[in-house]
Amino acid sequence: MQVDLFRDVLVPAIGGLGIFMLGLDFMANGIQSLAVNRLRRVLAQIAGTPIRGLLAGTLITGLIQSSTAMTVMVVGLVNAGILGLRPAISVIMGANIGTTLTNARIALPLGLWGFWSRGCRDWAWCSRARPPSGTCARRCSASA
Repeated sequence: MQVDLFRDVLVPAIGGLGIFMLGLDFMANGIQSLAVNRLRRVLAQIAGTPIRGLLAGTLITGLIQSSTAMTVMVVGLVNAGILGLRPAISVIMGANIGTTLTNARIALPLGLWGFWSRGCRDWAWCSRARPPSGTCARRCSASA
């Protein structure tokens, strides 16, 4: 079977890249037309320093379980001019760390140690000075 390099390989690759770039442009325009000032203020607070950006990227990636989706969102925000390049770099690094931690948590055979460490962490969180009302029950039921 003969493969036509141009028709079977190059055209689909270039076409897919073009559609991806068009989607990024549409997303950037859509985000910019939404509440730009409010979103810029929130992102400045979340990713204001590199450490906070790193933690935000790690936590958000842990929640949405996809560093690729997080990276695409951050690139769209940078293209729209809502997020600066430096905070975006720290958020993307945090997304990669979040993916690594999620994979390690799944792959390592923690067994009983994982169960006890999660229980101790939940107990420490719930026994702090004044936890928000009802959050301990939700947190403990989520760990079951």
